[in-house]
Amino acid sequence: MPVPALPPLPPRSATEIVDGAVQLIRPQFSYFLRIAAVGAIPALLLSVITLLMSPSVTPSLTDPFAQLRQQAPQTLLEWVFGTAQSGAILAGALAVLRGDAIPSVQSAFMTAFRRVFALIGSSLLLIVVLLVTALPVALAIGFAVAISGIGVTAAGGFSGGNVGVAIGIALMSLVLLVGLLFVAVSIVARSAVMSALIIVEDLGPMAALQRAHALSRGNYLQLAKTYGLVMLIAGVVYAVLASITAAFQNQQQIASALLSVLVIPVVPIIGGITLLTYADLRVRREGADLDAALDALPVTSLPPI
Repeated sequence: MPVPALPPLPPRSATEIVDGAVQLIRPQFSYFLRIAAVGAIPALLLSVITLLMSPSVTPSLTDPFAQLRQQAPQTLLEWVFGTAQSGAILAGALAVLRGDAIPSVQSAFMTAFRRVFALIGSSLLLIVVLLVTALPVALAIGFAVAISGIGVTAAGGFSGGNVGVAIGIALMSLVLLVGLLFVAVSIVARSAVMSALIIVEDLGPMAALQRAHALSRGNYLQLAKTYGLVMLIAGVVYAVLASITAAFQNQQQIASALLSVLVIPVVPIIGGITLLTYADLRVRREGADLDAALDALPVTSLPPI
């Protein structure tokens, strides 16, 4: 399948990609807001229904599995419609980026639902890759801490001369945790454009993972900066929203519904960042900007010889 053409875009830094996503979404913000809102409606309805049926239910500290069973339908619904929501945003953002006719909200969702199994498959594949890659590091952290703890206990605890050992264990654990975080961020950053590849290039999950890694080769630092910045912004936004919903800490369904509503304006920006990251990798790895510039040149016919 031929790779779709893109407009002539220069390579961008991490901050320029985030700013470019805002500029891409802003002129059609009400359109993307409708997509984000439609994608959040099913989970909100389920939260309202649950709240009306069980208004006094609070999280169970004694039976966490009961809480998981209670939240499973809402979590699954949020995942499916959130996946379709991100696909619809990518479909609309691609049309804006290329200057094509913007699809209706319904058409954008139809495009996403046609690829929803591939999008869900890519998410599951990414989770598997994270587990396979990061699990050995996590096990190494646990093993090192456990062995160190056994050694300290055998030596008589952390009292007296063992304070230095305690500090050493803490530093070693911190280094290993930083390593685990680095591995996780690297994998996510290298695979982040999988959803864009599924929507834009109509790839399956495995093909999207392979192409995402091929496009990201040689651009790991750029990707780490971009998605490190995204994670920082998302963390700040989530912390602010969580503080707002903290007033409903005894009403989990209300807090969940309120958080889903408050996060709606942020969702299109994340989709724009994903699309522009994909476009930036195409420029850096495949010269997509040069192809677009050549396609824009007027075609002249040579005189007969």
